[in-house]
Amino acid sequence: MSTFERYHIIFYNQPMYKIYIETAVLFVVWTVFVLLLPKRARRIAGCTGSVLSVLLILLFTVFGRQQSNVYGVNIIPFSSFTVTDSQTEFYRSMYLNILLFMPLGMTLPFALPDKLRLKPLIAIGSGLALSVVVEFCQLIFNIGKFEIDDMIMNTVGICTGLLSYLIVWLIRIRKQK
Repeated sequence: MSTFERYHIIFYNQPMYKIYIETAVLFVVWTVFVLLLPKRARRIAGCTGSVLSVLLILLFTVFGRQQSNVYGVNIIPFSSFTVTDSQTEFYRSMYLNILLFMPLGMTLPFALPDKLRLKPLIAIGSGLALSVVVEFCQLIFNIGKFEIDDMIMNTVGICTGLLSYLIVWLIRIRKQK
């Protein structure tokens, strides 16, 4: 078993309350960190964080997986929610999809040039495009199912991460007044 697989198992098997706390700490630490950085350093941190986020996403969803007998396409939105009553593990899976894409939503807007006015929309579109690529890779390489619900949860993760950018943006606007 590789080091990555061990870390994946350790993280995945944590109690959910610990994962929620870790998520909140990640969000607060990143937001305070970028607030304290000068403009140029904020951009460098955003670029570095975005690249690391994409690599982590690909590692967990494409490169870190073995071929499986789980194969198929599910394009009915929110159909995964129908099995959550009998299979509560789907809640964990959905939240981890959100958590996986959240750092990209937190970092990508800071990486984009200041001249772009629609940074949040560009971040959402980029995250959705990456999610589609991941789902197609899972389907093509037989390493998972192509699920629209995963793309929805990934996009929710991007939007949740974007809250960090919006908080920083609002604070910076208030300081300018």
